[in-house]
Amino acid sequence: MTTSVDFAALSSAALRHWPLEAIKTIHLEMGMQCNVRCAMCFQTDFRPSTVLSQHIWEEKLRPVYETGHELTLVGGEPTVLPNCRALLELVTRNFPHLQLITATNGIRFTGLWAESFLRQGAYLNFSLNSVRPETYRRLVQFGQFDKAVANIDHMVHRKRETGSSLVIRVSAVVSDETVDELPEIVQWAADHGLDQVTLDPDWLGRLTRHAPADVQAKIAEAYSVADRYPHLTLLRLWDVDRRFAMSHSIPPVRPHPLTIREPVPCNSPFDTLHVSVDGSVHACCLTWYSYGNLNTASLADLWQGQAAYRFRRRMQRLDFRDCWTGCDRNACPIHPGISRLRQGWSAIRRDPLTAAGKIARTLGWTTARVRSRDKLSRHLRTNTPENSSIL
Repeated sequence: MTTSVDFAALSSAALRHWPLEAIKTIHLEMGMQCNVRCAMCFQTDFRPSTVLSQHIWEEKLRPVYETGHELTLVGGEPTVLPNCRALLELVTRNFPHLQLITATNGIRFTGLWAESFLRQGAYLNFSLNSVRPETYRRLVQFGQFDKAVANIDHMVHRKRETGSSLVIRVSAVVSDETVDELPEIVQWAADHGLDQVTLDPDWLGRLTRHAPADVQAKIAEAYSVADRYPHLTLLRLWDVDRRFAMSHSIPPVRPHPLTIREPVPCNSPFDTLHVSVDGSVHACCLTWYSYGNLNTASLADLWQGQAAYRFRRRMQRLDFRDCWTGCDRNACPIHPGISRLRQGWSAIRRDPLTAAGKIARTLGWTTARVRSRDKLSRHLRTNTPENSSIL
């Protein structure tokens, strides 16, 4: 990150001509295809045809691969996306300085993926969601618990064996199905030698069937387990704690020091590039403000265009109106309700059909699940023959 720059002091001319070389963090949504269907998934499009254009990831973004520091590859499930594998091969072959980050369900994280991340990885997140096999089976349709755990253990073993600096974490979405096992997840992560454990809020809001005192007791127990393992970093539980406390008008189990944010501009509009699967460009994954689309414009035109300039000027004024209110870098969050309305309106303007699908998913009218394994298998074989073995 460009942390040595005083962003608030930059002139208008500097903001208009902010160099491409300043981009150090690159975040690419490579496609929507996935080999499982998770109960907590908010994704509405799993088509193999929904992928980031090859012209964008192979040609238009090549200059930032040369000067960037970190590259995040996400799906869908990255390990089943042919374009994601192709980009991984391109980067490991031509840009060995570029550190890799991804999130995966772990079922197919072997071979090229494993060795590339041991050699060139910064962070690797395994989305396991439950450490109880029976709960995992209920939550992860078409999942393979034993295979995912074996691949996690293999990566931890190989990291120690090779001396890799890769940070390996496991994550779970905290919902009615998993809240009882929060302490177990933290203990499991410690027992399996992981570096971090992430406990994410359920953005679909499904944490309603337990008494508040019982939920907070599990949160407190998870904090206590983490306290016993200083080498294990506990992430995002504070978000769960805070959101749950706010929804029930009670104090959180533990106050968090980041509640009081330093009033400085976020660095993301100055050193981060996020490209959505449709080619739209954003400062990061936690804002819906778009600079434009790489399918119709060059990266330089978008990075130095009027929309990017306007967003950087807003950031100088600590105007976070189009940013997620829970972000640690959001120095002046607006009211969460207004934030959701702005995000929803932006999504409707950009793609009404997809926005309608997201609303239906949020309200619980639809789920990511499919009716049968055969249906998913046939769908994948029909659309991507090279991936017919992913199940």
